[in-house]
Amino acid sequence: MKKYIVPFDFQSTGESAVKFAGELAKATGSNVTLLHVADSEVTQKTAVSKMNEFLKSKGSGLSSEVVVGSLVDDLAKQSIKLDGSAVIMAKREEGILHSIFGSRAIKVITDSSIPFIIIKEGQAFSPFKKIALTIDSKSESTHVLGAVVQFCETKDSHVVLVGGVQDNAELKRKVDENMSRMSAQLKSNNISHEIEFLPRKGFEQNLMEFCQKKSIDLIAATYYKDGSALFSSNFIEHLLENKQGIPVLTIGGKEVPAFQKLFNNMVCPISVEKIDSNISRTTVFFNVLLMVVFLISYNPIFAIIVAADYFIRAVFKPKYSPLRYIAALIIGSLSLKSKPINLAPKVFASRLGMLCAVASVVFYFTDMYWASVSVMGLLMVLSFADSVLNFCVGCLIYNYIVYPFYKHRVR
Repeated sequence: MKKYIVPFDFQSTGESAVKFAGELAKATGSNVTLLHVADSEVTQKTAVSKMNEFLKSKGSGLSSEVVVGSLVDDLAKQSIKLDGSAVIMAKREEGILHSIFGSRAIKVITDSSIPFIIIKEGQAFSPFKKIALTIDSKSESTHVLGAVVQFCETKDSHVVLVGGVQDNAELKRKVDENMSRMSAQLKSNNISHEIEFLPRKGFEQNLMEFCQKKSIDLIAATYYKDGSALFSSNFIEHLLENKQGIPVLTIGGKEVPAFQKLFNNMVCPISVEKIDSNISRTTVFFNVLLMVVFLISYNPIFAIIVAADYFIRAVFKPKYSPLRYIAALIIGSLSLKSKPINLAPKVFASRLGMLCAVASVVFYFTDMYWASVSVMGLLMVLSFADSVLNFCVGCLIYNYIVYPFYKHRVR
């Protein structure tokens, strides 16, 4: 169950955010936690008392957390610690983010991996049926997609991918790539969407006119420092001042070093794509048959085929696997109803399978018979459980151990 974090300072902006978050929580079946950051243990005790009184006045459905620290430095960290799905906050009419955080406003979001929804004080909640998601040539601009997906709860949710028209061929190619990737991920989640390009000159004004024309309920954009980028910090801050009062969903676009990103994504693949469970399990069952033949005949070619298939599905895309291709043909001929499941846990399970299969092959060619048979036998049992019993051990490890640890570290 998702949890929305509301930074609460006992002022009118905080109460506006609480009301908005409460309505959003009802619409999405989520929880709301109020977070107050006191500057000392003395003020913490007073804040706890005031918080309890406030919660009593609001009835059930809310929880709270009062900690000592700095709101600017600790908001994102505490929200992650509380397992928050998003931070919801209201701003006063006369200011931008500085009205909430002061001069270090940029740091709060830029250095955070948790989404922020920022509304105007007193703004009433309306379902996010139409979302405008801005896409630029930089890969960071796509970071907000995962946050957008979690708010597309209803079948009538619709996302508009909005980009600026590029005259430079290289920049246009990058924008098109980002658009294609985002479109594919939305499609895999069965989310209705379209692509729209607006004139880059005066893009901010063009975007707001477009949002008004399309009755957009939420604007989503990544927040990052690069002043040369279309969606720089100034762009995001000006979005928050939109006269239509449209809520803004944003997330920090701080780039992770290439080596760290590669390592993190190898350990914890992140994707919002989905695959058909029937095809996935059939593919794994083919591998089980190959493992059985290997264990009976002890012919290494079968172990090599298994290792190669797991390698393709673990490192590249599952669709490139010949065994998966055959499985898709069989499932298609049977006209079985598709059963969409998350791709990331299956990729992680494939990587564990790849390690086992490769280890078995290595043990075989180093004359370690029992080690080769034992590892392949273990992989066969686990793969059988996945394909026949629909019990994926690798997926469980991913969902309950790996992803909870890495989810705020990987983009």
